[in-house]
Amino acid sequence: MEKLSLPPRKYLLPAVASLIAIGGWQIKAHAQNKSDFPEGYDAVQVAPNSHRVLFENAFVRVLEV
Repeated sequence: MEKLSLPPRKYLLPAVASLIAIGGWQIKAHAQNKSDFPEGYDAVQVAPNSHRVLFENAFVRVLEV
């Protein structure tokens, strides 16, 4: 049975850097743009007495209901 050999280490850093760059691009490309969100569908605006924003950043919004 033949053993599979790993590629030389000199290829490891560029490969990892490429994967990180592609992953970052995917996150940025699929992040929700608030200007594209239809009016009247924001729970905090519609029901401010029962919905409160606990945490919000570019990727996540956590509500207390």
